[in-house]
Amino acid sequence: SPIQCGCAFYQPVIRTRIVGGIESIPHSWPWIVSIRLASTNSPFCGGSLITD
Repeated sequence: SPIQCGCAFYQPVIRTRIVGGIESIPHSWPWIVSIRLASTNSPFCGGSLITD
């Protein structure tokens, strides 16, 4: 059940855009990564370096 496994009781709201954001210059945020599906080039996950 959701209570036993720690799952949320609701469906998360998935947004397809960043509200109020601006496009960045390529390579200006080298510690951020976007992981994309090769077949569609759609992002499905992201990450960042927290230490060097």
